[in-house]
Amino acid sequence: MVGDVAVADRSGQPLHIGIPSAMDLPTCPACGQSVIDDDATNCPFCDAPMSGEPVSGGAKPAPQTQPASPAKRPAASAPTPATQSAPAAQKSRGEDGDGGEDAGETDPFDVDTVVGKNVVAVRPKPSQGRSHKVVCPMCDTTGFISRKAAGRDVRCCNADCMVPVFTAPALETDERRPADDAVESSGSRTPMIVIGAAVALLAVGGTIWYFASGNSQTNSQNSQVTGPSMLDENGGNDTTEPPPDTKQKTTKPKAPQVIPLTQLQAPLIKRMVTAAREKRNNRSKPFCRQMCAESFAHLGDLKRFDEHLRQLVIVGPRQRYYQIRPLTVVAWRHLEQGDDVAAQQAVDRAWKLAASLPNFGRVPIDLSTALAAVMVRLGRVDEAKRLIAEHGNAHSAGQLSAAIEMRRGFESANQGLPFRRALSPWANPQAVAVTAILAAHRRFDESRDWARGTVEGRTRTECLMVWAQSVAHAACVSQNPKQLEILKPVTTAMDPAGRARLYAGVAIVQWDCGNQQAAAGSLQMALQALNAVTVPQPMELPDTRGILEIKLPAPESLVNAAVAATEVSRAQAVTNQKEAAWQSLRKSIQFCEGIAPRKTEVDEHMQLVQQAGDQLLDQLQAELELDTADEARIAVRNYRKSVQNIAAAAAQSFQLQVKLLQQSVSWGMHESIWGVIGATPTEGGERSPLLKTSLPFFLVHAFARDEKKQKVSDVMKVIRALASNRNPQPQDDLELDARVKAANQKLADAARTIENNKQVNDEWKLQLALDLIDVILSRQSLPAALTFVQAIKNELWRELLLAEVTAVATRDGHGQAVWKFAQDNQLSPTEQVAVYRSLLIGISLIPATPPADATPPADATPSAE
Repeated sequence: MVGDVAVADRSGQPLHIGIPSAMDLPTCPACGQSVIDDDATNCPFCDAPMSGEPVSGGAKPAPQTQPASPAKRPAASAPTPATQSAPAAQKSRGEDGDGGEDAGETDPFDVDTVVGKNVVAVRPKPSQGRSHKVVCPMCDTTGFISRKAAGRDVRCCNADCMVPVFTAPALETDERRPADDAVESSGSRTPMIVIGAAVALLAVGGTIWYFASGNSQTNSQNSQVTGPSMLDENGGNDTTEPPPDTKQKTTKPKAPQVIPLTQLQAPLIKRMVTAAREKRNNRSKPFCRQMCAESFAHLGDLKRFDEHLRQLVIVGPRQRYYQIRPLTVVAWRHLEQGDDVAAQQAVDRAWKLAASLPNFGRVPIDLSTALAAVMVRLGRVDEAKRLIAEHGNAHSAGQLSAAIEMRRGFESANQGLPFRRALSPWANPQAVAVTAILAAHRRFDESRDWARGTVEGRTRTECLMVWAQSVAHAACVSQNPKQLEILKPVTTAMDPAGRARLYAGVAIVQWDCGNQQAAAGSLQMALQALNAVTVPQPMELPDTRGILEIKLPAPESLVNAAVAATEVSRAQAVTNQKEAAWQSLRKSIQFCEGIAPRKTEVDEHMQLVQQAGDQLLDQLQAELELDTADEARIAVRNYRKSVQNIAAAAAQSFQLQVKLLQQSVSWGMHESIWGVIGATPTEGGERSPLLKTSLPFFLVHAFARDEKKQKVSDVMKVIRALASNRNPQPQDDLELDARVKAANQKLADAARTIENNKQVNDEWKLQLALDLIDVILSRQSLPAALTFVQAIKNELWRELLLAEVTAVATRDGHGQAVWKFAQDNQLSPTEQVAVYRSLLIGISLIPATPPADATPPADATPSAE
């Protein structure tokens, strides 16, 4: 048996003496503890080798004193296992002064091989010497340890636990059960003396062998084995002791003490600054210093704020513009304290730095938006407009930036976004984000004036809609409906479609806040405005002369009307008016059909024109009765151009229909949609072109969620029949695939699906990941969200998503869990700073003595739409 000591008896025959026990268990030669696992290579208590072989070298040092080389995570691995505990504390470093960022690619999930050597593994069942019951504070899994391990760090026996390492409650008294004392009391004294001497020799020799062999990584891994004992209770080798005598006096373990979040401020600051100074695996030291300065700005510590701004310039001389965000935070803080002069000074510094913003990437978009918002608050509107005009972006990068900046704006108000995801991309995302940031700071007048001062049309409507929804949310939370009175003079000047869209959004916010009566009133005003919009007749493809003379309607007004009708449909569905919601959705499709002729007809005509080739000249000359060949050539050129314009408008109309219908599936319109597009065509007729898009897959997912197997089968038959003619959109397919996997608890797969897709740009994919984080946090749990984030390899993505998860978790009262997660997982320095920044911002928003009559904040976490 491993761990026995060979000595000779009186007859000279070898005699194997182990630690006497009822089951004759193996014993650790270093600490003397019984080990239930016959095949264990390392002691689960002290991690000493169970072999006890003499080796060369010195005594084995404490795990923290000599970190081993980090082990790289495989490229296609799962997220960092929850069984990895936090790394040993870094040595204290002085200020950086290294002149720039560390170059080279490093893995932020490097595993320090000395991690966890002093952590005791919790067993799922009681056994010899392990009858002390403990409960994991993270996942509530019950396990058993020895009473000696009470008060020490232990590892949860649940392999899926996100924060597995916790401190076992200390014993209230020094009373011990007989089962726990059996190892120490049984057997004669003489064998124990012999064993003690042998163990001492073996411990020294084992340490020498440990360092000579270089197997510290293997030993570390072996010491972290968790799960059931290898002695199967049904395999004839059962060592599980019977339940202790119920009459015996036992002590109930104390529940783990939860440290108030406000008391974590000091250790958070210490860890954040230490991580910012770290060079190894630090993706961007300037960015770390930016986040540190931003944190101290929120905490009101202007001395350390200035220190980190100065250090930012030292470590990142080419990233001086990173100072802009902390300066905007300080400016807002000065404004809250009524010091406009100090706020102007901070903005002046940021404005000078804005001249050095690059013209590429998302960073300048983010920083210019944040600066523009506080400039508007200070009355510098023209400069703010110039700033976002120079760095704004209406494409994926700008849309993502706006989503991030709006979240950050409301994070500073300790609340989530008060409005749901937009049905279509913003026309001017930076202008909308500035509106939202001002509203988040309760500057509703400045927010409204900024929105009204934007370009007339869709941009102004979208800005006013976000402003109105923020006002409605504030009125609900404060229970002050009089705040809504500022909406009327604004909406009176809007066109009917814009007014319908605004009031529909307000109705949804009011319903989400629990004010059903106010939601009904706002929805009624939205319907009145929508009914004032004239519904066009479907546009037909004209004849040859009509194609040459066609004047397509301006699409913007019809697009706005279609989106407004869809918004009204969503509001009706949210308020449980499904039939009315379907009628509004049908109206939105009618607006789409007024933009251009049907896409199928236009595509067929395009094919005929292409096939005609040179014969088109003769056809047009004869049909239009033209006198010369020159006139015919001009007609051909104009005709082809006109057909192309019609085809582009038809494609726009069709894609808008697909997008709006796909969105409507999420609020329960799938039955009605399938009833129309899934109908069997009449003789000679064709099936709806919508069946060749990604829409049927959204329908399948919705029917599967409702457990309607026959509908799933019906839709799948159509999908298979039209597979060869399918015209999917990569973004639609990716979004559906990721959402289905997330809904089925395959969170790591969902994250990898998004990140590994090569057909969609990174900005769009990251925004999808950000939206999914909101859904996972609202419908599942914090550990689920962390599983999703840890499956992503991109460092920039992980930093952003970890910051978002931390902000939401802290707002919802789970800040301690994130703090524990950050300590027990191998995060890169930049990721650590991102987490600690969000935690510190959350702490800065906790009132010292909340009023007794305070209204609890509403849950405004965006839902999946």
